[in-house]
Amino acid sequence: MLSMRGPRLTRALTLMACATLALITSPFTGSTRVHAKTTGTLRVAEQPFSITTARATFVFQTSALANIPFDAQLKVQLHNPVASRESLQLVADESVAVRITDEVTFDYFLLPRDSLNRLVVVVPIQTTKPAANALDLIQPGVYPITFTIVSDDRDLGSTMTFVHRPNADDALNKVKASYLINYLPDAAHGPDGAPVITDAQRTAMERLTQIVVRNKVPLSLTLPAELIEGMAESANASDLLTLSDLSSALAQRSILSTTYMRLSPSTAVVEGLDSEFTRQWRLAEDVIGANIPAAKLQRSVYPEANILDDRGAVLLPDLGVRSVLLYPQLSAGLARTTPNGVIARIALPNGSNLGVYTALAKVEALFDDNVSDPTRRGIRLAAELVMERADLLRAGYSPTDIHLVIAPPTGLVPRPLVTSSFLDAIKGTSALQLVDLSNVPSVDANAPTMSLAPRSVVSVTGIGAAIYSLNVERTTVGSMLPVNDARLISWDRQLAIVASRGALAPGGADENINGLKQQFNAIRQAVSLPELDSVTLTDRRGTIRIILRNSADVPLTVRLTVASAKLILPQASQIVELPASSSTDVTIPVEARSSGTFPVTIRVTTPTGRARVVSPVTITANVNAIAGIGQLVGLSALLLVGAWWFAHWRRQRREQAIEESTVGAP
Repeated sequence: MLSMRGPRLTRALTLMACATLALITSPFTGSTRVHAKTTGTLRVAEQPFSITTARATFVFQTSALANIPFDAQLKVQLHNPVASRESLQLVADESVAVRITDEVTFDYFLLPRDSLNRLVVVVPIQTTKPAANALDLIQPGVYPITFTIVSDDRDLGSTMTFVHRPNADDALNKVKASYLINYLPDAAHGPDGAPVITDAQRTAMERLTQIVVRNKVPLSLTLPAELIEGMAESANASDLLTLSDLSSALAQRSILSTTYMRLSPSTAVVEGLDSEFTRQWRLAEDVIGANIPAAKLQRSVYPEANILDDRGAVLLPDLGVRSVLLYPQLSAGLARTTPNGVIARIALPNGSNLGVYTALAKVEALFDDNVSDPTRRGIRLAAELVMERADLLRAGYSPTDIHLVIAPPTGLVPRPLVTSSFLDAIKGTSALQLVDLSNVPSVDANAPTMSLAPRSVVSVTGIGAAIYSLNVERTTVGSMLPVNDARLISWDRQLAIVASRGALAPGGADENINGLKQQFNAIRQAVSLPELDSVTLTDRRGTIRIILRNSADVPLTVRLTVASAKLILPQASQIVELPASSSTDVTIPVEARSSGTFPVTIRVTTPTGRARVVSPVTITANVNAIAGIGQLVGLSALLLVGAWWFAHWRRQRREQAIEESTVGAP
């Protein structure tokens, strides 16, 4: 046993004696071509991107590694610099083999670890002339670099990342770059108008807060106004706390204005919702101003990922928009003479211009939430941006004509580690200048032009007709409610959700449309008219008494209308306020035109009179004591009395005449 432990102990002591640099180096003069690969067991936690010093510190997570042999080494291999962004993608995706140009090795178990038990590797770098004990990083460019744990030529874990050796004249050819987060979640209010915040939405808003707090660099942001309002109304205390944290983090930040819910201006025009687009825009600004008061809203740039033709684009300048940011899926199908990344303009039919910025294509995979190496993804994103700049400069475009935009796929807030890794890398390079899109100037009128999507591409879902109908109902039923009733505001918000969902796909808003109609009907159905068969009038003038019931918990206002061809109605139509949860007597003065039995129709409508609240009711009016009949009866009685007195008078005269003739006879 002692004879076996002796050599091992001697070797351990020897290795510890070298722990000052923990480095075993050997010059690498081969030209082996290998696939730079990542096995996922050695994950980058921290690393520099732009290399300007003689030492570069890389930090790795190694928790997945186990049973590493005592003689294991960490091999660091530098590869040829990539020639273009496309070649970088091929290397990163392990689709091509790349030549190893330099290599250094470390004894794995002599490498230090930090307080989080992460592996710390300080790599010597040579930036002026080749050296045997350092990686040769003299020439400018973006280099793949591979870290591999090996034992007996076996790969125990590896990862490949990128570093950037700046060029001396990078600062003279600095290109502007922006990072945009345009989070477009689904509705945060249910069909009944109540807030329904999902865990995914909460996670996204927490991520957004972390990104803003962590990165004190220019960021371009939009805010989901509908979700923010839902969180402000939520009964969940954590939602209110998240909203408060976000508001604090956004102090003095500029926010790009957009609509309350996702609504393409071109779709809005096709559906006849021009005014709805403008209403949503202003509604969003009101909501954000009320809930994120420290943020500064800017209308300079409008991001669009769906569809844009000249009809929709014409709406934007009137709102103060100077430029649009087009996502790759939209810009790819447009006719243009310049590539993505080069500033262009749209000449609108009304003679005005809109600047055009285009987001970098083919970055979706780098924002995949399922990746286990977010830091490395952010570094690769920075490397691709640097190479995109190099490609455009090589193609002859001026640095002032280039503006590169990284925009995670719409509807997504990326992992904070990906964003921070990317922004830290860009912040440290002299080749790129981070700017906020909300502060960019108007595009020069001499910028190259591009054509927007043909009008035939903009689909019609028919949501415009539904919105018109719902707006009519909202106005008519809303007139029944008190002016300060919260439902009036809620319905406006729900109409915005209907417009957004319905514009995306036919039938996409059916659930919300039905929910609104149920709410409208509930208000109408709260008013009832108890059954009344008939009324009797005993005089020429009289009243009809009607009882209206209101079962709602708020007072409601209706219009009561009574109509009959045989009645004179001084107040045929009147506005009636019905107290909450009670019955109300309404007296209608009437005057009969004639006697008899005839119908009387009672209608209860909204105050505007445009929509009925209760189905019309017809009752019977019995008129049996009209003034004309009384006069006839009185006259008849007078005539009878007169006839009686006349007959009595004649009888008395006759009797008197007979008596006188008898007395005078001889």
